[in-house]
Amino acid sequence: MQYKTFENFNNKKKHQAKVIAAFPGTGKSTYYKQHATEQIILDSDSSLFDKKDFPNNYIQHIKNHLNKADIIFVSSHKIVRDALVEANIPFTLIYPNLDCKDEYLTRYQN
Repeated sequence: MQYKTFENFNNKKKHQAKVIAAFPGTGKSTYYKQHATEQIILDSDSSLFDKKDFPNNYIQHIKNHLNKADIIFVSSHKIVRDALVEANIPFTLIYPNLDCKDEYLTRYQN
């Protein structure tokens, strides 16, 4: 698994959730199960948002929870990542290694 962090170093808020854009199968549900009692974790499913105003409504939802959660899992789709960058919301992108393609395809099928 690989990750890349996109940060705005001018952002000096006291508490801000870690925003994590993670591909399917990279451990979001597992992390939630292991840490939900010690952290406030949101899994913001982009498929639940009205597509007429997407990604603006999705980004607004994320902004509304930045000071309320410890971690916000968000969509890893390019349109969302571009909108996060445009909104100056720092995030970490988690994605599988190309070497693990078969492993991830198996995870998606199960």
